[in-house]
Amino acid sequence: MSVRRLLNFFIKLSVSITFLIYLFSMVRWEHVWQEIKGADTQYLLLYLFLGFVGVFISSAKWLALTKPHGVSCSLRLLVSLYMVGYFFNNILPTSIGGDVVRAYELGRISGKKAEAMASVFMERFSGYVTLVIFALIATAFNRRLQTDFRLAAPVLLASIGAVGLAWAVGSRSWLTLFHKRFRGTTVQKLVGKTHRFQEAISFYRHHPVALLLASGYSILFYLVAILTVYTGCLTFHVDVSLASLVAVVPVILILFMIPFSLGGIGVQEWAYYFVLEIVGVPVTVGLSLGLLFRARSLAFGLIGGGIYPFVIWEARDLKSPGAEGARIYTRLW
Repeated sequence: MSVRRLLNFFIKLSVSITFLIYLFSMVRWEHVWQEIKGADTQYLLLYLFLGFVGVFISSAKWLALTKPHGVSCSLRLLVSLYMVGYFFNNILPTSIGGDVVRAYELGRISGKKAEAMASVFMERFSGYVTLVIFALIATAFNRRLQTDFRLAAPVLLASIGAVGLAWAVGSRSWLTLFHKRFRGTTVQKLVGKTHRFQEAISFYRHHPVALLLASGYSILFYLVAILTVYTGCLTFHVDVSLASLVAVVPVILILFMIPFSLGGIGVQEWAYYFVLEIVGVPVTVGLSLGLLFRARSLAFGLIGGGIYPFVIWEARDLKSPGAEGARIYTRLW
């Protein structure tokens, strides 16, 4: 690991530790432990089940976005790769994100690297845009979200980020400028790969049905996410209004995107603690929910790590590359 990456790791670790110290200075651990010990098992199992439902919905959306490019894969394969993504995001302390691994493995199996990367990007970006829309609607109807800078600022930044990201991916001007100004071999290879990626993204303009399906799956995913938080509250015996969660859960998910911590540790727990208090959820329950979310993510990561050898190594042993290899792999799974 380079000095730069090592420094980045320790900075993120410091941020995570700082958030955790702050949280447990505000809430006594004994009170949180009482909430955890008194958790309702039936609602807890439902909470975990809804987590798997979310993974299934995201994988189904990903499958819909692979079809326009003719990427040969099965839903089971994509669910497996999604779980492997959890492993890289939550278990391994690396700079390689789960989305990068998903795109790389699907591209290697299918023989269509740019198209696989484009499908992963669109799966995430469609969800991101839907989340921003949800958050903007919630902010428009909730005065607390409008007046509290700590809540309004992330929503505003996420909105700007969505517009900026759409421009960066869709615009050719900056790529042309890069191509003209830098003539190095490495840069030219990077420009070429980026151009192929942009072409793969632009291809979706000719497939509106896939984009509509992606939007529908994104809406369904966030409705399930809201229901999941509601079930989590019931797990700790707090019957909060489901309508109130519709307003605040999108904000929680936007706060999850703060990139300065190690795997979101500390920040995500703080998001539950801080935002759910707005709708009357006790801070001990909010923090308990954050820890429950962390435990579920780690469990999914362990599952992803467990199936990683079967998903990845078996695919690498296939003799037939490209689309034919993908069809053989699909039959194996």
